[in-house]
Amino acid sequence: MSTIFALSSGLPPSGVAVIRLSGPGAFRAVAQLTKQPLPPARTAALRSFSSPQTSELLDEGLLLLFPRPHSFTGEDIAELQLHGSRAVMDAVSIALMGLGLEPAQPGDFTRRAFRNQKMALTQVEGLGDVLQAETSAQLRLAHLQTGGQLAAHYTEWRKQVLSIQAQIEAELDFSDEDLPPGLTQRLAQEVEALSTALKTHMAANTRAERVRGGIKVVLTGPPNAGKSTLLNALAQRDVAIVSEEAGTTRDALEVHLNLAGYAVTVVDTAGLRDTQSVVEQEGIARAKAHMNDADLIVALSAPGLDLPDLERPADFQLMNKADLGNDVPKGWTSLSLKTGQGLDAFIDALTVDVAEAFDLGGVVATGNLRHQAAVAQAHEALLRAADLLAQDREESLVLAAEECRAASAALGRVLGTIDVEDVLGAIFSSFCIGK
Repeated sequence: MSTIFALSSGLPPSGVAVIRLSGPGAFRAVAQLTKQPLPPARTAALRSFSSPQTSELLDEGLLLLFPRPHSFTGEDIAELQLHGSRAVMDAVSIALMGLGLEPAQPGDFTRRAFRNQKMALTQVEGLGDVLQAETSAQLRLAHLQTGGQLAAHYTEWRKQVLSIQAQIEAELDFSDEDLPPGLTQRLAQEVEALSTALKTHMAANTRAERVRGGIKVVLTGPPNAGKSTLLNALAQRDVAIVSEEAGTTRDALEVHLNLAGYAVTVVDTAGLRDTQSVVEQEGIARAKAHMNDADLIVALSAPGLDLPDLERPADFQLMNKADLGNDVPKGWTSLSLKTGQGLDAFIDALTVDVAEAFDLGGVVATGNLRHQAAVAQAHEALLRAADLLAQDREESLVLAAEECRAASAALGRVLGTIDVEDVLGAIFSSFCIGK
């Protein structure tokens, strides 16, 4: 196994830079960089570091050692905390390569942690989500994976499937022995209960997927209703062109917000109306496509304009230009984007709606599509197994055991216990070099 190294902190220049080494030659390499005794494990010690090739002083900083197997990667790890100049980083890197160490590739450290069974694959993916989290909700979701709660759920479900499979095979192998009466009926009930648990988990995963990737809020309504003005007000900057001319928004404009710790994408779409313009017709078609994919729809209109005829009900119906004093239709909320009247109340209501609709409190879920696909496969296999067990025939039991085996394999792929080589590259390639 090679010994690797990488800058694990931010790019230079910086106040402090952390260079991490991992592998069987990590301690030997730092011993050659400093002629002083190596410090005890997990104890920071001030040391001078020089080039083994030229004896030139590289820098002075802190050295920490983490012996295997009690380290992040499960290998010997050394960390150098140095001054964060580019010159220092370049000089130390040249010295380490001169000692035969290899620069790490993206995700190499975490890959070694996974290989050495320091982390389950769900924890690896959770760590990637922690590194990319932009909101508190995304961070909480990622910590469910890095903390091992998600892996514990999948492990327990897989354990139950294996137990059911073993009992089915025992029924087949020892059909002439005295096995508990009503065994197949009881197993069918266990399979149904487990499939129900997976179905509930998939529903939570669907909400978690939106939390992880961003909740989509679409603004719709007739031209000149003020959608672009509302988008600019939400973004607190000029994102969209605002004009008295109708139909100025032809394509969708997006703004990314943080509402109550949730990542929200607000989409301003083309005004809905009958038009002969081919370009505007395309914009309206795209607007409808965005509405079909929206988590929340905000309909905006104004006095004298037609109320939008939507294929699905809007979550918010806002009547702009309250400063003109016009009557507001029933079910619509008055506001004025010109004076700001009612704007804060709408933002507060939108924030509450997002927080309530996508609250994952007390739920262990993931927004990871790979997990969702594997759990769906396990769920479908268990449904088929339940139907086969209900038939209570020997040939059906053989097929039910195979379905349980398929469910177990699907859950095993989530955990990384089997058949994961095809996904490892994609997962680790998204990591930082020093991770």
